[in-house]
Amino acid sequence: MLTESDDSLTQTGTVESFNLMIEPHKDLNQGITVTVQPGKWYYDYIDVPSGATNLTINATNLTGATPPLQLYVKFGAEPTLTDYDKTVGLTNSGPLGLNGSISIGPTDVPPLTVGRYFIGIFNLSLTPQTVHIIAVPGFGAVPGQVDYTSTGATPILDDAVTYSTISVPDNATISSVDVGLRVIIRAFPIWCSISSARMARGFCSWRIAAARAPTAQEGPTTSRI
Repeated sequence: MLTESDDSLTQTGTVESFNLMIEPHKDLNQGITVTVQPGKWYYDYIDVPSGATNLTINATNLTGATPPLQLYVKFGAEPTLTDYDKTVGLTNSGPLGLNGSISIGPTDVPPLTVGRYFIGIFNLSLTPQTVHIIAVPGFGAVPGQVDYTSTGATPILDDAVTYSTISVPDNATISSVDVGLRVIIRAFPIWCSISSARMARGFCSWRIAAARAPTAQEGPTTSRI
């Protein structure tokens, strides 16, 4: 957001021209190459989405500097030399130059959090330095399909709405839900529909409505789920 302020409250004048250049944010997932001036910071950011299990940030000094550049990261605000979550020097030898890496996961202090992480590169040297930066959120392996079944048949009451619940003991991210319904019809046809289904940690439940009630001659009905 652009903010303008008058810092000459006792003077008057006229603004004759104003220039503003806006550039789109470069995606750190694809990697970017920037130049960091001596004694200066370069800042960028990456948004960690829901479901991410880790964040890995790599920086490589393509120029080479003494003393080495320093990589910083902080959640929610730009890091400083004294206020940051993690930091590492670009001192590891690599095919493209000196590099460093930071990884943040759920067991770190502070742990990985959904939201915006700010990345800073500080140039301690006396010359401009060219740096390649890439930041990639990681996602855990998708678990295999698990089937949960009911403990027994659920009777469908006459002219009423019937509910059935299946307990889900696992505590994990839900990617999709498929509900299967088996209706055992005794002596008469009946229409059943799944009008709603929802899934949450702990329970999967759905709503079943019978189209009509059985007559005395037709007998009771049972739904097995």
